[in-house]
Amino acid sequence: MPLITPPRRLPVGLIGSILLPVLFLFSLMAGTVSIPAAEVLNILVGKETSDPVWQNIILDLRLPKALTAALCGAGLAVGGVLTQSLFRNPLNGPDVIGLTSGAGLGVALMVSTGIAGSGALSLTSSAFAGSSLTFLLISRIARSFSANSLLIAGIMFSAFASSIITVLQFYSGAEELQRYTLWTMGNISSTTWEDIPWLAGSVFAGIFLALYSSKGLDAYDLSTGYAESLGIQTSRLRRSVLISAALLTGSITAFCGPITFVGIAGPHLVRVLSGGNTHIRLIPYSALAGSILVLTCDLLSSLPGPGRFLPLNAVTALLGAPVVIWIIYRSYQKP
Repeated sequence: MPLITPPRRLPVGLIGSILLPVLFLFSLMAGTVSIPAAEVLNILVGKETSDPVWQNIILDLRLPKALTAALCGAGLAVGGVLTQSLFRNPLNGPDVIGLTSGAGLGVALMVSTGIAGSGALSLTSSAFAGSSLTFLLISRIARSFSANSLLIAGIMFSAFASSIITVLQFYSGAEELQRYTLWTMGNISSTTWEDIPWLAGSVFAGIFLALYSSKGLDAYDLSTGYAESLGIQTSRLRRSVLISAALLTGSITAFCGPITFVGIAGPHLVRVLSGGNTHIRLIPYSALAGSILVLTCDLLSSLPGPGRFLPLNAVTALLGAPVVIWIIYRSYQKP
């Protein structure tokens, strides 16, 4: 990956460490019922609040949603770092290897055949099954082929899955079509406290594995030959990166639906603002940027008014794309 150096580097870690808890607090305060910051903090530390209903709103509804947003953004951004480094292409996102398409195909198949029930658990199970089968297929390909061949395989599988989904939608009824359409918009509000440990465990495991591969990725970014001259087994490195990206993307897509753009925007923002490419810093900084991005988009999605929310996928693209384009444009301007 080429090093992008802005006119002035910013302390991304410090800025992110301040913004993240602030946005997290705002996400707990904002909603149909506005709750003061002091009351939110009292509820979080276990103190009594002036309105018992507020405690139920925070602990049962808003806190799981905010945690899901933070975990989702962190995992997708780190997945973006991994796929961009693996394919040496800054335009790649975590869905490039076909995991998101596999999850979508799993949901479409279960919904159209009537196997999936009406609850969120059935959609989550369907998505996870589809992404897991796709991971097994891509892992098989990764054993014998190069990163470019893996990229082509991922793109071709995504196109193949999209074609099948289109056919299934054509023959689906109105109810099935609506359920699938709502899932594709991205949803972080359906997770419960029972889901959080599974989601958090998958995200933390994927990030830990990514950090473990950070030194190998630094050498791999320069060239495959250079990495191999240092004793790094590039085929083993690709498998490790693929497992991490699959774990992150597959689990998040299963619980939250296919949330787009975060995997591209998060790493880009960090590279441009910090001017660094060392993965031991790029990975945690991107996790911070991804969490901040999704929390911000979730807050903006509620702007239409009480009981009306914009699709999360639409907000991530509307907010992130112009910002990234502007920052990259400014960073390449000659002084």
